[in-house]
Amino acid sequence: MRQLRKAAVFLCSKVEEDFGVFNTFQLNRQTREWLRITLRIGLFVLIIGLFIGSFFYGRVKQLILIDLQENARNSSVVLATLIEQDPVSYRALVEADSYEAGKYDEEYYNRMLALFRELKAEIQATYIVTEKYISDEELMYIFDAEDPEGESFTPIGTLDSITPEKIKSFKYNVSTTTGLIDDPKWGRYLTGSSPINDPKTGEVLGLASIDYSTENVRGILRRVL
Repeated sequence: MRQLRKAAVFLCSKVEEDFGVFNTFQLNRQTREWLRITLRIGLFVLIIGLFIGSFFYGRVKQLILIDLQENARNSSVVLATLIEQDPVSYRALVEADSYEAGKYDEEYYNRMLALFRELKAEIQATYIVTEKYISDEELMYIFDAEDPEGESFTPIGTLDSITPEKIKSFKYNVSTTTGLIDDPKWGRYLTGSSPINDPKTGEVLGLASIDYSTENVRGILRRVL
C-alpha cells in the first residue's frame, strides 16, 4: 500500500510537470481544460488499477497459502498412515538406545529414507521428516527426505526446537498446520504434521511433518499470474 501511495504522488507530480509544458504552448483554454480532465481521469484509472492489482495479488497469495497448508496436512496424514503399516519397526527405531552404526535397524531406516525422497519429489515439498517428542522444548528427528550426502540432511537422533502446533499434535493426537514460520535455521516455511500411531494401542510414536517454503509460494504465483 505504501508503494501505491508513492506511485500516486509521483504520477501527480508528473501531471503537474506536463501541465507546465502544455502552458508554454499557446493552447486555447478549452484545449488545456480537456487535457487536464483527460490526464486526471487517466491517473485515476491507473491508481484504481494498481489497487485492484495489489488486492488480487494478495488474495491469490492467501489462497495459495491455504492450499499449501491443506496439502501439507493431508500429505502428512498419508505418510503417517504408511509408516503405521509397520509399527513394530518404527517403534524399535524410535526407542533405540543409540543411533551408532550397527545399533539400530539400518536396513529399514535406509529403505524408508529412499521412500521419503521419492515422496518429496512427487509432491514437491521443501522438507519431509518424522519426529520424536522429547519435551515441550525439543523434538528428535528420525527420518529425513534430504539426500544423506547433502549438507541439508538431518541425521537420525538430531535434536531441534519444537513448535506449539507440534506439541498439540503429540499431546492430543491430532493433525495440525502452521502459518508461515520465520526460522533462523530453516528459513520461512509452513508445516503440516500428523501423529504416527501404534494401531494396536493408539499410542503416538511420533509425527510425520511436511514443509512448504516461501519458494513454493513464489513458484506457484509465477505459474498462475
